[in-house]
Amino acid sequence: MVEGLIDHQLLGIHHVHPGEGQLAWDIGFLLFGALLIVGAARSGARAVRIRCREASSRPCFEARKALARILAVEARTGREVGSRG
Repeated sequence: MVEGLIDHQLLGIHHVHPGEGQLAWDIGFLLFGALLIVGAARSGARAVRIRCREASSRPCFEARKALARILAVEARTGREVGSRG
């Protein structure tokens, strides 16, 4: 996007497709870049929402509580829970 705005529009150094209709090609290039950015942002936001929802589910919550209890026992006893030594 930045390269397209600076090189194509502001400085006119080069164009996506020089010649007749170059402005349309340049604008199309910028719009396509904007679409990619919006799509990536939406995809990333969706992935974060899914991870948060999964982490707050009951099975995940119970597993985290159980792990915390195991770690507390290991810290008190100095032994790894489940080890035979």
